Amino acid sequence: MELQRVEWKEASESPLTRFLALPSVAVIVTGPFSCVCFAKDAALEKDEANRLFLCEMKQSDYITGKCKEKVLEAAKQAAAIPGVEQIVLYQCCTDYLTHTGYEVYLRQYFASKRTLRIYTFQRGSASLNYSRKKEIAEQVKKDAETIAHGRAEGARSESCSQGVVGPVFLEISEKEEHSVGFQKAPKNAEKRSAFGKDSENMWQSQKMRTASEKTESGHERRIADYASVCAAFRDTDALVCIFSPGSCTGALYAAGLKSGENIYMSRLTDTELIIGCGSAFAKEASCRADKLGTKKIILVGTPVTRLLYPDFKETAEILRSQGFCVELSDTSGYETVEA
Repeated sequence: MELQRVEWKEASESPLTRFLALPSVAVIVTGPFSCVCFAKDAALEKDEANRLFLCEMKQSDYITGKCKEKVLEAAKQAAAIPGVEQIVLYQCCTDYLTHTGYEVYLRQYFASKRTLRIYTFQRGSASLNYSRKKEIAEQVKKDAETIAHGRAEGARSESCSQGVVGPVFLEISEKEEHSVGFQKAPKNAEKRSAFGKDSENMWQSQKMRTASEKTESGHERRIADYASVCAAFRDTDALVCIFSPGSCTGALYAAGLKSGENIYMSRLTDTELIIGCGSAFAKEASCRADKLGTKKIILVGTPVTRLLYPDFKETAEILRSQGFCVELSDTSGYETVEA
């Protein structure tokens, strides 16, 4: 267990953009709002929008199994797009932890469509098998090149049969920037803060600022609830700790939030997710707080805390017993408030 200061670049290439650069690939991004919002502007602005599908899940979708129905519907639409022969399931940590099994489900449904290839790319850090991630990414690219080569050969043969001279070139973009931006107020923004009236004013100020913002396309902007918490307390004298496997920066970037000296995110390992992590989180948070010279700590919830709430609550109780003033932000990444 370790807490790392949150940092990211304003524009970067992600596995998502590299997958979409391959013309035979459709990508289905799954997860709570906070896990798909980073891709929403890509769906509005990029040429590859028709091959990008966002399956925003509610917490109840994972309980009832409706999550599979949503993914299947997206896969049907993706498979119907001319030229699409590969579907990448771009999954979040919640999908991994709940063993949703989308790939098996889709393979059974599309069993008769033998040319359709299906892959699972586990984004985030809940699945720490990075070699497997790299292997999947390389396989997707290799298959896409094989498909492109086959199409080029077929087109060349057709051109020759029609008496047309000249090669057929299929261009595959190597790089694509992803820009994002959304907005939403925190679920518990109206609750009285453990830090008093000044803290409440921060919440309200942040809500008023974000409510007036819109995307360039005219759409109302939303941000994940925990991103709003981080925005409200960035660069204050409190230590902000995001309870996460380490993959929740997408929602912060989508909110337009810059790195803050006092914003840290946990890097929960698979073992800690299974056997518990309250004590380890509390120990790391107290060390970071001591280094920052503060007795104020904000523990920020993410989708993972909906599965590991006892650990989340235990962390707060341990820190309070050590004399820290702790604000437990019961955010989830699922909730949104329309501006």
